[in-house]
Amino acid sequence: MPAAAPDLDERRSSPRATVLHSWLTIIRPSILALLATLIFVGVAPELVPETQFILLRIIELLVLVMYLWQFARHGPSFLEASGILLTSLGFLFLVFKSAFIAATFIITLAVAWLVMTWIAKHWPLLRGLTTMALFAMVLRPMLVLLLAEKQGASSSSLLDGFELILLCLLAFIAFASSHVWSQQTLFLGQALQHRARLWSTVLFIAVFSQNMMGAGVRHSHATSGDGLLFSLHQYGGVGIAILIVAIAWKARLWLGRLPGLRWIPPALMIMPVNQAILGFYIVRPEENAWITHFHALNGLGILILCFLITASIWSSTPSTGVPDQRPRS
Repeated sequence: MPAAAPDLDERRSSPRATVLHSWLTIIRPSILALLATLIFVGVAPELVPETQFILLRIIELLVLVMYLWQFARHGPSFLEASGILLTSLGFLFLVFKSAFIAATFIITLAVAWLVMTWIAKHWPLLRGLTTMALFAMVLRPMLVLLLAEKQGASSSSLLDGFELILLCLLAFIAFASSHVWSQQTLFLGQALQHRARLWSTVLFIAVFSQNMMGAGVRHSHATSGDGLLFSLHQYGGVGIAILIVAIAWKARLWLGRLPGLRWIPPALMIMPVNQAILGFYIVRPEENAWITHFHALNGLGILILCFLITASIWSSTPSTGVPDQRPRS
């Protein structure tokens, strides 16, 4: 029996429903947490402490909401909830008492429990990722206090690396909770899949390292000619920009069969150019603080897109029925 045609009211409400669905997609806790973390990592170091405090509490609240939602949907356990709560409180107590060795031992046991439970109970991906994000937010105060006590470059680099990893983790949660992850499958020929995994991993490591150097430059307030780190970040950025554009050109073939992600390669061909232009204005004497912020945010955006490419390629399904086609030069 053929379906009845929608009435006039339903046809009129269809565009409204589409707009509403788009807004609901944007205001998901995973997207909001990712945006808040992007601002916190890229801009917040230049903001007043009160604003940093509020932004960090928002991120923690959103991570807690994501965890509780997955906890309630997939095998809620009173023992797990009480164990995580008591472990987190004990860990934070030891951290604020500067008992870092005991706190490290506790968080190591907690991570071991997470891995074994994830494997033994066959948790869904989002269940494990949100629990990992919750542990990351509990771990962060120890790194902050360690940085405050040591006041060294190694402690600062450790916190910078942790925040970049947290940003990638939240990007993965947002990606894994999207319709692209749940409704679309990326098929690649085996030979093409091996090449794509290699190049996407190289790209992610290179861009991650460049962002680490950029964070070090911002913390040291280095300017042109102020040391090896600035020179590595400045001249190494040119080579990494060329690498990004070259691999993004290859990625047109990798992601061309996935409608939800085919926009990423063109974006990665444009963003390094913007990054180079912003970097040129930063080294000028009349440097503007907002240009520095846009430079940092654009670099973090490149990192997120490179991570999404890497995650997509590593989660792709090998298919012997998909020919290894090379893009025309």
